[in-house]
Amino acid sequence: MESRNRIYVLDVLRGFAILGILLPNITGFAKPGLSFVPGSAPPKGADAWIEAATQAFASGKFRSMLALLFGVGLYLQWSSFQASGRPWPGRYLRRMAILAALGLVHGLFLWHGDILFLYGCVGFVAAFLAGLSTKHLKTIFAVIAALAGLLAMGLVALTFLSVGMGSGAGELDIYPFRQGDELRIFQRGGYGEQLIARAVYFGVTTIAMLIGFAVFVLGLFVLGIVFGRSGVLAAPSRHPRTRNAALLFGLGLGLPLNLLALGMVGNKNADVFQGALEFFLGPLLAVGYTMGIAVVVEKGALRRVAAGLAMVGRVALTTYLSQSLICTFLFYSYGFGLFGKLTHPQMLLVVLGVWVFNLAFAHFWLSRFSIGPVEWLWRSLSEGKRKPWRAETGEPSPPPVQVYSGG
Repeated sequence: MESRNRIYVLDVLRGFAILGILLPNITGFAKPGLSFVPGSAPPKGADAWIEAATQAFASGKFRSMLALLFGVGLYLQWSSFQASGRPWPGRYLRRMAILAALGLVHGLFLWHGDILFLYGCVGFVAAFLAGLSTKHLKTIFAVIAALAGLLAMGLVALTFLSVGMGSGAGELDIYPFRQGDELRIFQRGGYGEQLIARAVYFGVTTIAMLIGFAVFVLGLFVLGIVFGRSGVLAAPSRHPRTRNAALLFGLGLGLPLNLLALGMVGNKNADVFQGALEFFLGPLLAVGYTMGIAVVVEKGALRRVAAGLAMVGRVALTTYLSQSLICTFLFYSYGFGLFGKLTHPQMLLVVLGVWVFNLAFAHFWLSRFSIGPVEWLWRSLSEGKRKPWRAETGEPSPPPVQVYSGG
């Protein structure tokens, strides 16, 4: 029962994160972002405040949360292999290779903002760490966290220096096209042009992520393994020290630091702070989100909401890819061609509509099958055999056992 309880909590957290990640992603679907114009005119009014709120509460947070949960899932996989006597990592490496392949297809042929390829690559390394002692895992995480902190301070210092020197009057020629080209390509251009643009962006960005930020993703994977081994997310009240530390640093420290984004509303140099917020302060708040939701679920609050999120979490990979399918069709030329035409409030309406679809689809699908369509493909390819569409019991994961003791 404890194992099923862990899986349920993991599904709730994964569902929350996979829906939440659309908040920062929607701008990548809906507006130019492949060329960067430092010092350009900032957004105004509602656009400015929604963009700042997204930076403060969403950008980098849900991607980091998914990385943390990936580590929890990795530990559960390792435990399953150990219990059955199967050699580790064994087929798990094939599982990561297929995930990376899915990410490559997603990033090249559908949407350039893919995270699956990075997670699959980092998962290869993390697989060999799953059997380390908790002490060694905590040491690895501490070293990576310290490195992230130093890089964050360096990035902020460099940002202030570049702003003070008045650098950045014009577009950065990182990619062979500018914002005007981007509007034409995705709003009115053909699929071939879009494919080339995506390939250039995805290639450059993926190389940069693997070199510069893969180690930080690995740190979140490691933290997830530690959380998974302790069982703290399934029963936070049984681990008060870990729970309180995660809430203190994640929410007590992470929330005020990320709220600095709201202080940059109307500042023409606000974009240069995005890197620090997304890659360094985002993971801090992600830990707070994760533990806070785990506490709420353990107390039995918002049970219907949690049950809905759990269903989305069970088809998380399908949900993630469906968001790309829906949004690219809405915004790109082969669909409604809305790229670059919507305001931030209108983008939020799109997000709400996609969320409704995701929740409805999860309920519809899981009332008939036990596994999502993309999850079925992934597992079948990973295990080298056709998996059944419905488990023997045909029953969904149960709600968690009430273990809260008020501690």
